[in-house]
Amino acid sequence: MNYPDGRAANGTIAHRLCSANLSASFAVCTAVALAMGLLAANGAVTVQHDGGGTVLVSLDRCAPHGHVDLHTSGVVLWSTRRPAQLRACVPPRGSVHRLVSADPSSSFEDFLAAGHFLSFVRVEGAYVYLDVFDALTGRAVLERDLGCSGPDGCEGAAASFQLAPDGWVALIGQPLRATNGRDETVELDTGPNLEATHQKSWDTYGVSVEQGTGSTLQWSPGNDTSLYSLPLGPPLQALGTKALEAGTVRAVTPLPAACSLFTAIEVQAVLGPVSQASSDDACTYTTSAMPTTTLTLTLHPGLTQAQVTAVEHQAFDEVSSNASGSDVGPPAYSPHLWKAAWDTAGGGESQTNDLRIFTNLELTVELVTDDPRNHTDDTVGPSKTWDSDTVAEHAADIAFDRLAGVMISYEHR
Repeated sequence: MNYPDGRAANGTIAHRLCSANLSASFAVCTAVALAMGLLAANGAVTVQHDGGGTVLVSLDRCAPHGHVDLHTSGVVLWSTRRPAQLRACVPPRGSVHRLVSADPSSSFEDFLAAGHFLSFVRVEGAYVYLDVFDALTGRAVLERDLGCSGPDGCEGAAASFQLAPDGWVALIGQPLRATNGRDETVELDTGPNLEATHQKSWDTYGVSVEQGTGSTLQWSPGNDTSLYSLPLGPPLQALGTKALEAGTVRAVTPLPAACSLFTAIEVQAVLGPVSQASSDDACTYTTSAMPTTTLTLTLHPGLTQAQVTAVEHQAFDEVSSNASGSDVGPPAYSPHLWKAAWDTAGGGESQTNDLRIFTNLELTVELVTDDPRNHTDDTVGPSKTWDSDTVAEHAADIAFDRLAGVMISYEHR
């Protein structure tokens, strides 16, 4: 018989006998354990002295019955072939949970553990999935389709993620998001080929997978000198889409200055050397190289609901009039979380706008580039890996994260 937390009944009896009888000898307690089959059932057992008494302690309460795929201090994971299943056990508890039940054609690869959470790649036919589970409960935290390959003509895909010990998962790509399985954030960052540090690469049935663990997420845009980092965990709930849409998240107080939301050194990593000018509610960066590019961040706090509505309608009119015949769909206005982006060109300039509504605050990013051709979505910066749309979105994402109180750090690599 086992107790709900996985303790063996006979082990508990032996524990009580030895703990209650303070004069019990090492030999007596060991004999009790052997007689009750504790050593055989639980593997390695040590005898410790506790205040004059003797206590039997199991060193490993997980007994895998199959192929051991992963064995860490936080979780033991093993697989069976018939039927194809994965089972996990958390050593301090000893309770076993089945994680996946699939047909025999399925396979499991790329096992990774952080604390008592674990992830793996599950292959079903031509389709590849990322699964994340809590080994304490057997509950699925996340299931994501990574792509497909094989004889049906599907093309392989790429996936990059980081698993934190508290179950949060960063989904690194374009853009970067994070989730705990219940809440998923808005875009933490958008940039060309966002890459996380300390990742291990795998190739699974034509799908490229990069994975890592840790409570601090570090990433950078491809071919960039920027290195960003933030805590991967519960603080990111401030950027949860549902919470933002419900208006339960407010901007930090006191409100930061616009130039602290996306700093000169961050702009320089994208656009090259810049000069800086600021006013009460705006910050402007201008490149010294030609053609001239100007990036302006503007904050308008304390808007009334009528003002928020007016800003959204005006932005949607801009989006619609500059859509070049594309169907932009219904406006889907929200009083607490809304975004819009549009391009214009004329008079020898191209202009990109990115607007965010954060409850009663308006954040806008405007990028203007000298362009005699009057093109939109120019390639900017010395690296020529950034286009103007992505620069504006990148700056707006980072600024928005900081307005919500998420501690994003930056350093120049």
